[in-house]
Amino acid sequence: MVRQPRRLGALIGFATLAAILVPLQAQASPARDLSSPSAAAVSRVTAALRAAPLSFVQNRGQIHGPVPYYVQGSDASLYFASDGVTFALTGRRTGPLPEARGQMGPTQRWLVKATFVGANPSAVPVAEHPGPTVVSYFTGRPSDWTTGLPTYSTLLYRSLWPGIDLQYSGSADRLKYSFVVQPGTDPSAIQLGYRGADAVSLTPSTGALSVSTPVGGFQDAPPYAYQVIDGRRVTVPSAYVLQGTTVSFRLGAYDRSLPLVVDPDVIVYAGYIGGAGKDVAFRMAVDSEGAAYVTGETSSPETSFPAAVGPDLTYNGGDVDGWVAKVSPDGTSLEYAGYIGGAGTDTGLSIAVDESGAAYVTGGTSSDETTFPVTVGPDLTYNGGTYDAFVAKVSPDGTSLEYCGYIGGDGEDQGMRIDLDSSDNAYVGGYTASRQDTFPVKVGPDLTYGGGLFDGFVAKVSTDGTGLIYAGYIGGNRQDRVRGVAVDVNGAVYLSGYTASRESTFPVKAGPDLTYNGGKYDGWVAKVGKGGQHFVYAGYIGGSGTDMARGIAVDATGAAYVSGGITESDQTTFPVTVGPDLTYNGGKYDTWIAKVSPDGTTLDYCGYIGGARNEEARMVAVDSLGRAYVVGWTNSDENSFPVVGGPDLTFNGGPADAFLAIVDPSGAFFDDLGYIGGAGDDKALGVGIDADGSAYISGATDSQPDTFPVQVGPSLNYGGGDNDAFVVKVAVT
Repeated sequence: MVRQPRRLGALIGFATLAAILVPLQAQASPARDLSSPSAAAVSRVTAALRAAPLSFVQNRGQIHGPVPYYVQGSDASLYFASDGVTFALTGRRTGPLPEARGQMGPTQRWLVKATFVGANPSAVPVAEHPGPTVVSYFTGRPSDWTTGLPTYSTLLYRSLWPGIDLQYSGSADRLKYSFVVQPGTDPSAIQLGYRGADAVSLTPSTGALSVSTPVGGFQDAPPYAYQVIDGRRVTVPSAYVLQGTTVSFRLGAYDRSLPLVVDPDVIVYAGYIGGAGKDVAFRMAVDSEGAAYVTGETSSPETSFPAAVGPDLTYNGGDVDGWVAKVSPDGTSLEYAGYIGGAGTDTGLSIAVDESGAAYVTGGTSSDETTFPVTVGPDLTYNGGTYDAFVAKVSPDGTSLEYCGYIGGDGEDQGMRIDLDSSDNAYVGGYTASRQDTFPVKVGPDLTYGGGLFDGFVAKVSTDGTGLIYAGYIGGNRQDRVRGVAVDVNGAVYLSGYTASRESTFPVKAGPDLTYNGGKYDGWVAKVGKGGQHFVYAGYIGGSGTDMARGIAVDATGAAYVSGGITESDQTTFPVTVGPDLTYNGGKYDTWIAKVSPDGTTLDYCGYIGGARNEEARMVAVDSLGRAYVVGWTNSDENSFPVVGGPDLTFNGGPADAFLAIVDPSGAFFDDLGYIGGAGDDKALGVGIDADGSAYISGATDSQPDTFPVQVGPSLNYGGGDNDAFVVKVAVT
């Protein structure tokens, strides 16, 4: 085994307190109208800038002083020198006298310096990883101009303390620093002294480090540490130590012969959405501004449910109504929230959002056209059976439905997932008991019902919502269901689900496995070509027990990421390879995650997520780095569940805690794995990712505010009833 240096690090989470690199005024700006193309374009540019790597500019005399590199911002700048880093903050100071408190004074500039206590005075930062941007200063005469200055995405202080390097990196609204501790080196040598701050403090509940000044401040998220031992991450206790204004690190016992990694995650906001009845948030999506869009079901009437602005502000009857809500980017409020339903039972099961901020919802309804809010299409007439699937487009301001209609036949039909292509065609997947004589089959991929209780289906809805471009089945002669839908940049559709149909009738092609493996169900994955007429590949993922696939995501290369569900199959029959965990962990079932090669023939990786009891995953998303984000729930405590990083490393009690797992791009291990929950029953059902890699999680909980990690919003008060919906944002490094 090749030994690597131990890493000790932290994150300055500018998104959680006063901004260092993003203007302070921008954080309090009102909700933007994204309905116009120009506004949408601005939104995309803003998101791209925030996600862009941090640009360290080389100093060639354009600024005074011994500062080799700096980062220039509108409200703050960072200056990197041999003896420390200076934070130059600009803001309005609050009046110091009692009669003036709360009154904003003139704009001021305030300096805070983090000094390297006891460090090598000869150490200088060295820039690495050149960026595409160059900077020029045209000041004074041409002879004084400084042009073509290179920028870099990483700064490294080598041997800042004996055997210890310090590295800075990050994105435009987040600065990350990490200490690289070589084997045999004592990390207690690391000390940072803060000068010029009003206060330096630790938050008792979280362990975060806060630095405040009269014009604003910043916060370092709490560190965490782990080691990889026998292929699994083992957490090492870690915390900040504060003596006056000097900060160091405290570590628990660890194997000093192995690498040590310390990195932070932090919950940015967490809050309820609900009323006096039962409320569930099944799925969520995130726009380029960081606003979260959530859909689900509720039995709470408008007297207690936070309906405001939304497409329908009145509860419509039946067992439950569907609902849709938009959470503000800072998580403090709902920009809109309203019902989608009729006199029957209605459920919103999946949601997607386009670049204008319009939300697309699918689900199931038993409400006919006399009470369900049909408009435009794709079908304005209820087709019979227990349920019809529905698809609806909500206007960017949330006040109306731009289209809303049914997809179904005379049997039971449910829309389970939805995704969009670049032209805002909506792709709906689900399951149906309707045969081809009543189901609106068109083009493909299969126009004939396979048999059994249900077939899966996939349908492409036109941009204007008036009709279906294609619709067809996927299934064999037994029960088949679609539970995941994802669309790639070329308009090909990736589907996942579970089936009891053997290979003699299921449309297997290419892979990843062409043979049914046993048990009540096998999971499966398939790719449908752009025109919807054929399967590019279709195959099983499973073992000798019952296996279910639920979520699917696709990256830029066309690789599909499929999550359980559950599996009862141990490693002797389940197709484990690479990781993140190759051994079945016990209980009745584990959950799992797999990456399918772009041609569909093989699994790049496949492994378990689990502990000694039971786990079930519901959704997966993938970021630009190829990290898979999986959410679900577990009742395994931290003694067997392989927690690392967070956001919470301790099981909170109750029937289950929600979990967030982030799998390294290689698939070999977890970058993060932790709980979200309280003393009650907590289940994560949906996940989205923003351009920064932050995770947004939706679900249902009956944990009260004294144990659930509520902070910021959108509501900090439990609404009542059996469950409240919840939404949580986790900053991920």
